[in-house]
Amino acid sequence: MALWGVMFGTPYIRISYQLKSTQSFDRIRGIYAISLFNATLTNNGSPVMEYYVLQSNSEMDKGLYKPLESLLAFVIFDTLIVLVPSAIVLTLQMILVGSFYDQLDKIVYMVTIAVLEHCSFNLLLLMITVLIPHNPRGLKLVLFATTPIYTGFMIPVDQMVWPVRLIAYLSPLHHNFSAAMNSMFAGQTIECDDSDDPDCDQGDDVLDSYGMLDFQPSWVSVVVIFFAMFATYLAVVYIIMRRMYILSRTAKR
Repeated sequence: MALWGVMFGTPYIRISYQLKSTQSFDRIRGIYAISLFNATLTNNGSPVMEYYVLQSNSEMDKGLYKPLESLLAFVIFDTLIVLVPSAIVLTLQMILVGSFYDQLDKIVYMVTIAVLEHCSFNLLLLMITVLIPHNPRGLKLVLFATTPIYTGFMIPVDQMVWPVRLIAYLSPLHHNFSAAMNSMFAGQTIECDDSDDPDCDQGDDVLDSYGMLDFQPSWVSVVVIFFAMFATYLAVVYIIMRRMYILSRTAKR
């Protein structure tokens, strides 16, 4: 992740310039660069999320949002930084341990679930920027609700506005699911066959907890589910971007 952060965002002077740019592609590139760099150093992205929300509100007030351009930029960088390196590393690892073709169906299914889970969480964060665009209390809640597993709840959940409360409930699930995916990707189940190895047992436990230890999905179901969910995801993101654009035009007048 640090490598991708360097490739897409350093030095900070350029990131600062990109965040002030009127081009959605540059702005989102800078946001992701700071996010990756920050997460690499602190394992906590809440300051970045706060800055992202503030930046989004400022741009909306100035009428800078372009829905389709923003959507394309978001999807492009989300794919470049999250999916491409993950797919490369996972594929190389499976080939090296000699079990790539034996586990291919399960790998595709797990990657598909990871993509959908990742997109869903990001979608909720995008919704936050639209539903509470000018609410300082809401912004403060976003800051703490996005990473409760690390920072703890600084504000009681029942005092949060409902979209932020939803994030607060789902954030631990998000991180726990990511941990399970990392366990799978680490080859704990695929790489070793020694039942006495605690790492193997741990990997089996993780997969079993998600009902995937002996799961063999069909290619058709994976493809259909993936494209149906991803198409829905893109449609909702575009609707959100369009709403932000309408609000920005209204605020500009």
